[in-house]
Amino acid sequence: MMIKRLVLSLTVLALLCVTAIGTPASAQQDLQQQQQPQTYQQNQQSYPNTYSPNQAGQQQYQTQTPGQVQQQAQYQAQAGQQPYNGMQPVNQAAPRQTLAVGKRVYPQGSSGTLIIEKHAPVEVRPNQPFSYVIRVINPTQEAMRNVIVKETQPATFKLISSIPQASNAKDGKQWALGDVAPGSTREIQINGQVADPKAQQIVSCVTVTHDVTGCWAIRVAEPKLKLSSTIPPVNLICDPLPLQLTVCNEGTGTARGVRVFAQLPQGVTTMDGQTAVAANVGDIPAGKCAQVPVQLKAASPSDFTVTSTARSTDGQTSDASSKFTVQQPILAITKKAKEKQLVGRKLKYDITVTNKSTVPAKNVRVVDRVPSSVKVSGASSGGQLNQQTNEVLWVIPEIPGGESRQLSLEIVPNQIGELTNTATAVADCAPSVNASATTRIEGIPAILLEVVDIEDPIEVGENVTYMVTVTNQGSAEGTNIRIECTLENSMQYVSSAGATMATPLENKVVFDALPSLKPKARASWKVVVRAVQSGDVRFMVKMTSDQISRHVVETEATNFYN
Repeated sequence: MMIKRLVLSLTVLALLCVTAIGTPASAQQDLQQQQQPQTYQQNQQSYPNTYSPNQAGQQQYQTQTPGQVQQQAQYQAQAGQQPYNGMQPVNQAAPRQTLAVGKRVYPQGSSGTLIIEKHAPVEVRPNQPFSYVIRVINPTQEAMRNVIVKETQPATFKLISSIPQASNAKDGKQWALGDVAPGSTREIQINGQVADPKAQQIVSCVTVTHDVTGCWAIRVAEPKLKLSSTIPPVNLICDPLPLQLTVCNEGTGTARGVRVFAQLPQGVTTMDGQTAVAANVGDIPAGKCAQVPVQLKAASPSDFTVTSTARSTDGQTSDASSKFTVQQPILAITKKAKEKQLVGRKLKYDITVTNKSTVPAKNVRVVDRVPSSVKVSGASSGGQLNQQTNEVLWVIPEIPGGESRQLSLEIVPNQIGELTNTATAVADCAPSVNASATTRIEGIPAILLEVVDIEDPIEVGENVTYMVTVTNQGSAEGTNIRIECTLENSMQYVSSAGATMATPLENKVVFDALPSLKPKARASWKVVVRAVQSGDVRFMVKMTSDQISRHVVETEATNFYN
C-alpha cells in the first residue's frame, strides 16, 4: 500500500509596524522632491527614504505622487498650515508634515504572496484629526481567500472612523476584506487622533492572514513489468558484445524501485571483469521503458546463454534470456628459401598464409621485415616496400575459412654469413603468427694480378720500375696471398717495396704472404731493376693464395737498348 503525504500551510502571516512621531521637528532639512508614478509592483527600492520601525524619532521625507500631494494638503489644511504643493521650501521655519510609507512583503524580498503598505503622516499634532491608509496588494496570479487585516492600536490613539468599518480585535481593530483578486489592491482608510496630549509617539502594527486550500486525489494503479534481452547472435571475439536489457511497464501505475540483474555465463564478463550485471533503473511510469546497455567480452570462442531478471520493490518480476555465439579466425604461416646462396645473387622466399578456421579472416596483413643491409629486388601479389623501414607489406581483404594465399619475395644479400628473414601475418580478431627462414650466404674470392713497367723502352744502364698490383674482385676475402718475381739475366735487382717485406734471391724477389685481402680491396708492390744488356726482356710475377690451387702468372715485356 502506498501513502501520500501533503504538508499544507493554512495561514500566511505578515506583520508591519509604523510609528507616528508626536513632537514637532527641531531642525530643517533641504530635500529635493522627485515626481514618481505610483505602482504596487515596485519593490522596496522604489520608495527612497521609506520609513521602518527602527527609524523612530527621525524625520523622513518621501517623494510623493500627485495623489499623495493632495492627501498631504488635506492633512495640512486640518492643521492650519499652508497647502502642500509637492515641493518642500528650503530653510522654512514652520513645522512640516510628510507621509511615511511602510512596506512589507511576505514571505520575504521584493515579491511574495502578499504586499502590505501603510501610508501615514510622519508627524501629527495632539487633538488634531489625521488619516492614514493600509494597502493590501496581491501580486500573484491566484486569489487570496478570506483576507483579514488586524492592527494593534495603543491607548495613545483614538479611532474616529474607517472605511471599511472595523470590528474589535484583541489590542486593536480588524477588517475582513474577503477575497483579494489576483493583481488587485484593497485599501483601508483610517481616521483618528492622538488620545493623550503628552504622548510622544504612536506605535501600531498590522497583521494580515489568509487561507490556503488544497485538494488531492489518490489514484489506484497496478504496474506490470516486461523484460527483454537482445544481443547479436554471432560475434567476433575481439569485438565488444553489446547486451541490451530493456524493461517496460505495461501496467497502469508507476513501477517503483526497479532493478535489473543478469548472471553471465562462464567465460563471459563485463569489460571491467565483472561476472554479473546489476542496475538500478529506479521508477518506471506506466507505458514507459528503461534500457540497460552493457558491453561484454568473451575469453574464448564458444556458444553462450545469458539470463536476466527485472524486479520492483512492490513484487513485480520479469525474466528474459539470450543465446549467442563468439567466433575467432585462426591464421597459420609458412616461409621457405634456399639453404645456401652466393652473396650478391637473388634469393627468393615463398610465403603461404592459411586461414585454419571456418570464420572469414578479414583485413589480413602480412609484413616481411628485411634487414637494412639487404636489398629488396621484388615482391609478388601487390607487396609494397617501405623505403624507410625496409619492410614489405601485403594487404589481403579477406581469406575465407580453410583457404590459403601464396606470396613471394626476392632479395639480394650483400654480406656473407647467416641471413634469417621473418614474416608476420595478422587479421582482424586473429592473433598474429610468424615464420622464419635461414640461409647461409657464401662468397667467392676472385684475385686479379697486374704487372706494368713505369717506362719503356729503357737504355742500358738505366733503372726501370715494375708495379705489381693485386685486386680482389670477388665476394669473399682472399687470404695468404704470395707474390714471387723472376728476373732475366739482362736485369739486375736494385730495390723493392710494397704491402709486405721482400727477400731478394739470385734471380728472384720473394715477398712475404699478405694475410688477407677483402672483397674490392687492392694491394701493390714495387720492384726496381737496372738494364744491364739490351734486348726484348720479360719481368715475370707468380701469385698464389689459400683460395687458388694453381699459380697465377703475369709477365711484362720491356725493351732494353744501347
